[in-house]
Amino acid sequence: MMWTVEKTLLLMFIGTSACILGPAFYRRWSERLHEGRLGRAGLAGMDRMSGLAFEQAMAGLFRARGWTVERTPYQGDYGADLVLKADGVRTVVQLKRWRGPVGIAAVQQVVAAKALYRAERSMVVTTAHFTPQAITLARANDVDLWDRQHLAREAELRQPRRV
Repeated sequence: MMWTVEKTLLLMFIGTSACILGPAFYRRWSERLHEGRLGRAGLAGMDRMSGLAFEQAMAGLFRARGWTVERTPYQGDYGADLVLKADGVRTVVQLKRWRGPVGIAAVQQVVAAKALYRAERSMVVTTAHFTPQAITLARANDVDLWDRQHLAREAELRQPRRV
């Protein structure tokens, strides 16, 4: 069998495509793998997740609720980890997988991100609790807060039904 220019070009095209598209396919596969974990993990599992795995799991939770989800860069996100869209309304979400109480800085970040990402709503979700000051600031700025108990209820709703 003779090696032709066409075969060489085809192999070059396949190799180049794999280098360009491979990372995107891997990232999407990895996201989908983690997206289903939130419902199965429970609070203890969420506490053990990395920040990135928690982001991916939360993206899956919001997709399951019917939102279109856009993830912001993992670093340099300007105070928003996710941008959700449903019924034409954009919502920025700041995620905090923390053990200690979440203070006003998280609320300030998501309020600032709201304008940058041209969102109408904002939300902070945590695996912990909010300080009274964070709750006061969130109320004043119409920021939705999901604390540990709210997150547990949401994750429970995602649990598969046992027959």
